[in-house]
Order: sequence, then structure tokens, then C-alpha cells
Amino acid sequence: MPQTPTQVLSVSELNREAKYLLETSFPLIWVEGEISNLATPGSGHIYFSLKDKRAQVRCAMFRNRNMRIRFKPQNGQKVMIQAQVSLFEGRGEFQLIVEQMQEAGIGDLHKKFELLKQKLEQEGLFAPEHKKGFTQLPEMIGVITSTTGAAIRDILSVLQRRYPLAEILIYPTLVQGKTAAPDICKAIAKAQSDNRCDLLIIARGGGSIEDLWPFNEEVVARKIFQCPIPIISGVGHETDFTICDFVADQRAPTPSAAAELITPDINEIVYKIDRIELNLRQLMEGRIYIHQTALDLLKQKLEQQKPANKIIQDKQLLTHLRHKLDSLMQDRLSSCKQSIAITQERLKTNSPDKIIESHKTKVTTLNSKLTTLLNNDIKMHKHIVKSLARNLNAVSPLNTIARGYSVLESKDKHVVTSVYQTKVGNKIDAIVADGRLELEVLGVRSGDS
Repeated sequence: MPQTPTQVLSVSELNREAKYLLETSFPLIWVEGEISNLATPGSGHIYFSLKDKRAQVRCAMFRNRNMRIRFKPQNGQKVMIQAQVSLFEGRGEFQLIVEQMQEAGIGDLHKKFELLKQKLEQEGLFAPEHKKGFTQLPEMIGVITSTTGAAIRDILSVLQRRYPLAEILIYPTLVQGKTAAPDICKAIAKAQSDNRCDLLIIARGGGSIEDLWPFNEEVVARKIFQCPIPIISGVGHETDFTICDFVADQRAPTPSAAAELITPDINEIVYKIDRIELNLRQLMEGRIYIHQTALDLLKQKLEQQKPANKIIQDKQLLTHLRHKLDSLMQDRLSSCKQSIAITQERLKTNSPDKIIESHKTKVTTLNSKLTTLLNNDIKMHKHIVKSLARNLNAVSPLNTIARGYSVLESKDKHVVTSVYQTKVGNKIDAIVADGRLELEVLGVRSGDS
């Protein structure tokens, strides 16, 4: 007699239990395969199959997740997905709920990026003590980028708007592709060789990790680190980070931000100068007002004194006071003009052009001193080498042979230094200054015989 089942599941209960087991048994996993049966309905969700040569699995990626994809998925495209294993209860179909998607190979690039970043960080290339400061009033700005991209247009626009006093020197380079990294290194070397720039901007617009990869190459990182000119990195968008950003002396989120970071606003400079001029003018007007008020008070007192016997004295006093007031006003006005002249001279003395020229003179002087010290050091080491050569020649066995002595050598190439090392009949060679003599031992006598 057949047994009565103790528990009977409905289809929906079975599918629900199966879904629970799948989702709780598997963590988020990465799966690589080829897209097929791609569907993009108006809801914004993406449905597709992920397959390889032997199997396939249904996948669903909802709108709030696929908005973060940086490329447009296509049928036949190889991708890597991070997904949750699940089950579509309505049809009982096994499926993957996709959290994120990358083009195949991106994972390897991320791993390569992290390994290089860790290596260079351990070597100290990112250390703050190696970061070079840069002037706030640059005279010459070098830009390393493509001449056809949007980055150079953005940089030139910002520099023209903020600080048109600076000169711009462009070092054209490729910013994408296999030959871009060595091309960037050549541009840095050219800027370093020219030695004309106060600082350099390395820039390009945003893109995928493959597009930005030249700025993650080790040769570029080391070239930036070795460059004595301060370098500002403005690569990609705000969310993009490259090895170039970490090793540069300053990182800016975009090319435009890099241009803003290194320059002051010319309007702010003009505003500060206008404020100084306004303060000086207000000070002068205040002093004149005080003396004018004092003069008016004196006139009032003069009008109040009416006795006839004091009129002449008052006129004389008034004339004297007027002369004194005029003299005082002239003195005050002269003092104010002198203060203005001194202030103007100070402004000229503190001009960025003079400061820059002073620093250039100091650099030239230091370079001359360094050249002199290096030449002296080379001469000293040459003298030491010659002295060592003379000492070496003095103890050389060849010099001894040249004076008429010889060295005896057995047929097995050992130097004969004792009569006990040979016997009658042995063949030996005598090494003299201009060759060898082949000898035969006819007799052996010790030193005491």
C-alpha cells in the first residue's frame, strides 16, 4: 500500500524554497561569459543570457544598477558580471541578478593597477615629503596633452580668463593607445630639457580605464617622480584616479580644475589694488576735512569778536593762521604724496616679475657654483687615480722583469720559487721582458750547499 506523504508542496512553495536556498547558499559571485539574447525594454531593465561554449544562464540587471555601466552592452560582447544567484519564481527559471558589469579584461587591469600602486607606494613615490611646491604667480606654464582634445581647450580657456599674464607652452603628446606612455615620457623629458616652465600640467579628458591606462604605466610614474619641475595631474573626471594622480605633486579632478588650481584670479588681484588706492584716497580726504573744519571754527570765532580795537590784531592773527594752515596743509599733503609714492615703490619692488627675476638670478648663481664644485671634484678624483696607477706600477712584477730579472714557471703553470719544486731533467720556462725561454734542469743545488 503506498505511503501517505506527510508534506505536499505547491509549485509556488517549491520555487520559493528553491530561491531561498540558492540566494542563501551563494555569496555575490563573479562570472565571465558572452552576452546573447540581449533585451532592453522601456522599463530600463536589461535582460540577457550569459554563455560560454558549453552552457548559458539567464541574467537580469535592473535599472538602478545598469545606470552605472560605462559602456553599451552588445550581443556577442564578452563581459564580467558580479551577481546574486537566484530563481525566477513565476517560471521556475534559474537566473543571475546582476549588481555590476565590466568589459572582459577590466578586472585584470584593476588588479594590475592595484599591484603597481602598492609597489610604488612602498618605494615612497607617493610620500608627501617628495611633493614639490609651486609658485602662485607662474610666469611660464607647460601643458602636456593632446592638441586635438577637449582638455587643452578647457585649460587654455581657464588660464586666459583667470591669469592672462602667464605664457603657455604646449608639449603635444598622445594620450591614448599603446604608444602613448613613451610619448608622454618624451614630452616630460623635453619640458625638463627646455627648463623654461615654472610648472607642468599633465592632462586629458575622461574615459574608460583602458583609455586612461597610459597614465597608469610605471614608466610614466617614474618619469613624473624624477622630473624636477612641479607637476599637476588633471587626468579624467572627478571620479577617475590614475597612478599619475598619486605620484604627481598635486592632483586636480579635471583639466579645468588643474588650470584653476595653479593660477590666481586676476580680478581678485585688481580688486585688492583698487581697495588700497581707495583707502589712501579716503585717508587724504579725511585729513583735509579735519583741517577745513578747524578753519571754519576759527572764522566763527573771528566773527564773534567785534571790538574795534581788536580788528587789526584779529586780521593779523587771521593772516598768520591762514599762512600756518596753508603750510600745515601743504606739509600734510606732501606727506600723503610721499606715503603714496613709497607705497607705489613697495608695490613695484614686490612685483611678481622682480621676484621671479631674483629667483632666476639665484638659480643661475647656484648652478654656476654647482658646476665649479663638480669640476673640482672630478680633478681631485683624476689626481687620485693617477697616484694609484703610479703606486700599482711600482709594485708590478713586469717592472721587475724589465730590469733583467725573470720568473720561472713549471709546465703545469706554477711559479717555481724553490729548488725543491723541480729536479734534474725537468723542463721549465723562464719568463723574461720580451718572451719566454724553455730550459732544462741540469743540476739542483740548495742555498746552503
